[in-house]
Amino acid sequence: MFKQVNLLEIATLKLRCAILNNKLVGEELEVWESGTPWCVVVLINSSTRKMIGCMGLNALSSRDRGITKGWLRHIQLTRVPKAVKQAA
Repeated sequence: MFKQVNLLEIATLKLRCAILNNKLVGEELEVWESGTPWCVVVLINSSTRKMIGCMGLNALSSRDRGITKGWLRHIQLTRVPKAVKQAA
């Protein structure tokens, strides 16, 4: 049960990042996982591969999932070009 819930939460997080990556220009989100409930979401500059920001979380913690959802929303509101927002 523990492993299935963990995989589902990580897969959902990866899907959210993939959708957001389609809208980002020159940056990308990556999810680094370790096979445990813990993972790291990293915002990377695509050309230089330098880390812009990162967030570690426990995928089974509702508090961490909520904070991560807010962080991804903040990235969407501040990093996505206005033309992409208007087209959506």
